[in-house]
Formats: sequence, C-alpha cells, structure tokens
Amino acid sequence: MKHVKCARCATEHPMNEMFTVLGETLCEPCGDRKLAERGGAKLPDGAVLRMVDPTVCFHCSTDYGSQQLRTVAELPACEACMDKFMHYPFPGWIKASAAVLGLLLVAVMMVNARYFTGYREANGAFAAFEAGDFPAAARLIAAARDHVPECKPYGSIASLYRGVQLMNEDKFKEALPLLKSARSELQDKQLDLTVFAAEAAIAFDEKDYDGFLEANEKMAALQPNEPMALGAVASAHACRYAVSGAEESRQKAMEWLGKAEAILKGANPEFLEYKNRVLHRLATREIISPKEFKKKYPNGWKEGSGQ
Repeated sequence: MKHVKCARCATEHPMNEMFTVLGETLCEPCGDRKLAERGGAKLPDGAVLRMVDPTVCFHCSTDYGSQQLRTVAELPACEACMDKFMHYPFPGWIKASAAVLGLLLVAVMMVNARYFTGYREANGAFAAFEAGDFPAAARLIAAARDHVPECKPYGSIASLYRGVQLMNEDKFKEALPLLKSARSELQDKQLDLTVFAAEAAIAFDEKDYDGFLEANEKMAALQPNEPMALGAVASAHACRYAVSGAEESRQKAMEWLGKAEAILKGANPEFLEYKNRVLHRLATREIISPKEFKKKYPNGWKEGSGQ
C-alpha cells in the first residue's frame, strides 16, 4: 500500500484515501476546506478526483505491498479478480438477451400467438443450451426464429446454437460460417474464442500447422492467463517441429509450456494430459488427434516406454 502526504497539512494517509483537488494532492478535510474557499464557484470537469493506489486491488481490496498491479478500465486489479473480469461465463449474455426479448414479446403476445410460441421456444432453447443439450437448443431456437422471423436476435442465436452443435460433432467446416455470422451480429468476446477454436480445429485437420498456430495465438491473446490457451500455442509449435524438425519450433513449444505452467493454480489434470500430448509430439514427431492419443495411450505416454 502506498502512502501520500497532504500538500497542506503534511499528514500522511493511504493513497486510496487522498484526493486531487484542482491539481493539488490533499486529504479529505483539507480538500473540503479548499473547495469551501471557492465560495461555491463552479468547478471544471475533473477538478476533484479520488486517488487510486496501484498496489491495492480495487475489487477485493487486497494489499500487494509495493507490487504495482495491472489495470482494467484504468483501475488496479489482482490476477484473481482480473481472471473474473476477463473470463466471465459463456452463457451470461444469453440470460441478458432473454430478458430483453422477454419484455418485447410479453407486450405483443396477446396480439399474435406466434410471438408467445416463439418466446416459449426461445426460453426452452436457452435452458437446453445451458444444460449442454446442443441439438435440442439448436432445434428450439430455429423454431423460434421461424415463428418470429422479424426478431433478428433469434436468427443470430440460431446460427450460434447450430454452430456449437456442429462443433460438438467435430464438423468444424460446417460450423465456422454459422459462428462467424452469429459473431457479426452479437459482438461477444466468447464468440471470438469460439470462431478461433473452429479455425484452429480446421487447420489441424488439414495439416495447416501455420494456420493452427495463428488461430491458437489469437485465442491466447484473448486469454493471457489461461494455461490451456497457452498450452495450445505450445501444441501448434510442436506440430511445426514434428513436420520440419526445426529446433526453433521445439524450443518455442517448450517455452510456451513453461509460460502455461507458470500461471497454473494448483493441480490441473486437464492441462497435464494436454502437456503429455505435446511432449509426446516433440519426442516422437508423430501428430495424432486427442482421440487417437487417448486410444493409443489410455494411461498416458511415457518417454522411452512406448506406452
């Protein structure tokens, strides 16, 4: 925590308790007196600002001593809180859109029954999607779109749900145009990630490992504190090494694995399994899919054992 002296009374206070009043650093009592001296004269914009301590998280108030924190919206945040802000749950915007659509449709459902039917189908689709039943979600939202074609969000969400269903069935090429269409209308960070994931899967299937690397780098840029995202970049470099034997690619794969491990919080079986596949690829220069790897090495791969 930083401390700052008041320019008038010279007392020292925590930085978060201090103010900048017309360009002067003051404690609250001195600031009040300075404003009183102006006799009620109008203040310019930004004349009074509370100071922000860059070493204290604005959200959880944890004091990090002399360590300066990263900022979100110009406010300091610790890594834990930053993760919360940067990785909000994927379905969150769906609930918000459901509420907006609900207000719209309740007002007109008495005029035309199709609105009520579409509203009911949309709610069923939202619930099915959150439960992971993607085929039901895609079917219900498509029905809602057909009942209320003038409601554009239904069309966008229908594209999204169908795209997610196809992704879940490993039909990435079919999914990609639908996901891109949904992203152009809904403008959501999580949709960016979904599009990049589809692009990465297509590139991997087509053995386009430069494209595989590019798509994974885009996802890592949006999730710099997500170990699996950094591990995916390592995986792409490992693919390039397997094909070319270039030492630089092998080193980059190990470098990105190290970055991912550096931000792990406790045991992460999913990441350890992913790392095992990357190390196998580097050691054997064999590129196989996750499903093939699991079938071939049900208990994980161990270097030198062949198992």
